[in-house]
Amino acid sequence: MAGSKRRKARNTGSPQRLQEKKRSDMALKRRKRTLAAVKVGIIALVLLTGAVVALSAYNQRLERAYDLSVVGQGVPVVVQVHDPDCPFCVELRRNVESITGEFDSRELLIRYAELPTSEGAAFARLYGAERVTLLFFDAQGELKAHQAGVQEPEQLRRTFRRLAAGEL
Repeated sequence: MAGSKRRKARNTGSPQRLQEKKRSDMALKRRKRTLAAVKVGIIALVLLTGAVVALSAYNQRLERAYDLSVVGQGVPVVVQVHDPDCPFCVELRRNVESITGEFDSRELLIRYAELPTSEGAAFARLYGAERVTLLFFDAQGELKAHQAGVQEPEQLRRTFRRLAAGEL
């Protein structure tokens, strides 16, 4: 008898009420799952948006790096004649990029004439430049100097500063 009282105490309420509670619990679980899925979706959307923005900024930076039309537009420009298949060109570019952030875009621009592209190859031909070459242009677009071969960052830094100061 004591056992039946316990069962009755646990099962308080009518069968309809128990069924209603079960439906309510199931609805609550569905809402929690839906909310969790929405949270995951929002997080994914934020991450995807961030990735798109970062990729867009990266693409714009790359496009600027290859924009040779800036030569003669009022700011001195260093142009590296670059072949991505040439290990010396890659080393020179790495050295150039290691100091690029030291120069404000109002004092000096750094660009790349990519030999595999028609624009880059035409630019190199125009100035008689070959791979692993840096061309130094003043603000009016006059070629002031050129250097062939891999240069160390410190040498590049000194030369770039001289160009920016109008001393080349």
